[in-house]
Amino acid sequence: MRRCLFNFLGIFSLTILTLIPASAQAIPGIGPDGTVTRAQTGFTFTEGPAADTQGNIYFTDVQRSRIHVLDTQGQLSTFLENTQGANGLMFDGRGRLIACQGGAGRIIAIDIATKAIEVVADQFQGKRFNSPNDLVVDRQGGVYFSDPVFGGTQVQDVQAVYYVNSDKQVTRLIGDLTRPNGVILSPDEATLYVLHGLPNVMAYPVTAPGQLGPGRVLTDLQSTSGGDGMTVDSQGNLYLTRPGINAVQVVTPAGQSLGLIQVSEAPSNCTFGGTDLKTLLITARTSVYTAKMLVTGHRFGGPATGGNDTQKPVVTTLAVSKSKVVRKKDPTLAIGWASSDNVGVVGHDILYATDGTTFSTTVATGLPGDMTNFTWTIPASLAKTKTGVVKVVAKDAAGNAGEAVSAKFTIK
Repeated sequence: MRRCLFNFLGIFSLTILTLIPASAQAIPGIGPDGTVTRAQTGFTFTEGPAADTQGNIYFTDVQRSRIHVLDTQGQLSTFLENTQGANGLMFDGRGRLIACQGGAGRIIAIDIATKAIEVVADQFQGKRFNSPNDLVVDRQGGVYFSDPVFGGTQVQDVQAVYYVNSDKQVTRLIGDLTRPNGVILSPDEATLYVLHGLPNVMAYPVTAPGQLGPGRVLTDLQSTSGGDGMTVDSQGNLYLTRPGINAVQVVTPAGQSLGLIQVSEAPSNCTFGGTDLKTLLITARTSVYTAKMLVTGHRFGGPATGGNDTQKPVVTTLAVSKSKVVRKKDPTLAIGWASSDNVGVVGHDILYATDGTTFSTTVATGLPGDMTNFTWTIPASLAKTKTGVVKVVAKDAAGNAGEAVSAKFTIK
């Protein structure tokens, strides 16, 4: 997530839909599934996209010190101004927006409702950080972040990667890379990936939260331009922004390149969002681009950094494939959902209420944060019913359950 080294005037963002045909660049099983669209433009230097649990995507305009929101309907709004050069963003398990506040040399947590700011980490060994750039939040509520120097003054003795745990204790993890930049975890949080200035992608085994084993080169980008920010999908593939070639490069967890997704401007970062986590949003200089994908993204997040909040599982997405079911031809209901991945979700209770009759079942979940799919065959005993409601409740190993999320369906 390189910080821009220049500044110029630009008009406020305008909605301009520029379409880039995807047929020549679609990666089998990955996408894009259609066109790459310039959704908004008119910014100075866009960066740090992060999706909330509803699929709305927050992103920064670093030079203007603003955070914007692109909602799931494509509408743009300004969330926060005077951010002191906020760059990388990600939501934690409490729904707070964790941000790299580069100009202030610190990591902060922003309350979405009140916009109150809490300092998470602002120094190491008595000195402020250089310019925190990119971050990823783990399930324990800790934050891995990079602290390079792009045009400013180096305050720390090295440009490094750090970890701040939920008690706000800071550890320097990596201090031997050239200008560490984008950071992301694998979906199982067993590997930390770091893009840096050689240019290549490093992979470090996570032996425990905030503890790393020896790193290895995952892939050599074979270009002096290197990469910037990155994200992962639910299959563990990495999406590396490559500003030098105006593309996002998709790489497997084994380091094999699957192909490129081209954009019209030099990209800086990307993330998955949308109600089904299948929209890839790419920040690229003066614009943001979106592309529908065949794969689902992965949602990171962890418990609060401090505080005594009781965490409960949360179903973040629920989709019912049919609003009407023709009983004689297809007496099934296909359901898909995703839940929060910060509270150890182990399963989901599904309840079907049809004209006063309730059926229930329990379904184990796969990787938390990813989509789970289930097909319900409607019993013949409900032949005379006309309407129904499906409810999904996430629960953890201790039996804690979150609020039910529901959707209506009609039986014919």
